[in-house]
Amino acid sequence: MSVDGRTILEKIWNPHACFVNSKLANIHSSPFKNIFLQIYSNGSIWHNYRIKLTGPCSNTLRTFPIDQQRCMLFYESFNHNHEQVEMEWIDTVPPITIMKGNITLPDYVLVDFSASSELRLYPPGIFNELIATFTFQRLYGFYILQVRTTFDKDIYVHFSAHSFEISSQTTFLAIDVWILSSMAFIFASLIELAVVGYLSRNGRHASIKCVFRQICKHLRL
Repeated sequence: MSVDGRTILEKIWNPHACFVNSKLANIHSSPFKNIFLQIYSNGSIWHNYRIKLTGPCSNTLRTFPIDQQRCMLFYESFNHNHEQVEMEWIDTVPPITIMKGNITLPDYVLVDFSASSELRLYPPGIFNELIATFTFQRLYGFYILQVRTTFDKDIYVHFSAHSFEISSQTTFLAIDVWILSSMAFIFASLIELAVVGYLSRNGRHASIKCVFRQICKHLRL
C-alpha cells in the first residue's frame, strides 16, 4: 500500500539514515517533496527520497591530465549504532543503478561505480556504514590541445611562465613531465639543426677545432 510519505513518515519509526560525508543535500520539491513510502502486508516499509546531493572527491593530481578521481558517499544511521540498526545492500538486484546511460561531466566521464559496506567505530559505538564509490576519468584532450597551441604561439613565454609555476609547487604532475620533455625535444632539435648546418657549410669531413687548450689536453684532442 502506497501512502503519503510527507505526512506518514514522521509518525512511524525510521533509522534516520543519511549521507554523513555530504556537503549539501536537498529533497526535490517539484511541485512537492519527492518522498515515496510503501507499506507491505508483512509490516515491511520501503521509503525512497529523490535528493540532490553534493559530496567530496579525492583530488589526486599526480597523473594530471590523465588522472582518475574517486568520489565516495557514506550512508549510515545518524542515531542508531550497529546493535540497534543493521544496514546492508540489497542482494536481489544491483545495489547501484545508473538511470542515465552515459554520464558525462564538462571535464570527466563516469567509468566505474561500486558498492561496499564496513563497520566504523565512533565514540557512541560501532555503526554500520554503506559506501558508494564512483570513479571518473578526466577528458584530457582539451588540455593536450591547449598546451600544444600555447607551444605554437610562444614557446619562450610559456617556458618562463611554467618555470615559475613549477617552483611554487611541491610535486610534479604528469603534464609537467610531458611539457618539459616536449621542450627538451624541441631544444635538442634546434641544436641538431645548428650542428648539421655548421658541418654542411664547412664540408662533409669538417672537424670542430678545439679552442680551450686545457680541455683539449684533458680530452686528448
